[in-house]
Amino acid sequence: MKKLTAGLVCLLAFGFASTTTAARPEKANILHCGCAVDGAGNLGMAYIDVNVSSKARGHNKHGVIDSCFDGVDALVEFERSAADCQKGGKPLPGLALCTVEIAGDTCGIQAPQ
Repeated sequence: MKKLTAGLVCLLAFGFASTTTAARPEKANILHCGCAVDGAGNLGMAYIDVNVSSKARGHNKHGVIDSCFDGVDALVEFERSAADCQKGGKPLPGLALCTVEIAGDTCGIQAPQ
């Protein structure tokens, strides 16, 4: 019984030590083109400055059309006219570096009905 208890304690200690010493993924700073409301309350698509994990892959998965909630009762379709870009941090696969884009810049237009 003592050997079993000692073995379990060692196993638990090893498991705890390995989870506490695991390195967290580095962060990347990106400009994400997404739904946004400007200062006048107008709905649109604009660049939003966000920090994401270097393992993030969502920027590779969104399409050209995005549905934005109007804040009342409807979804409004917008067509993305620009891609996300990376400002800094660990390089993310499939994401170009930002060149002239800044947070708040328009990056989409309302899709034709």
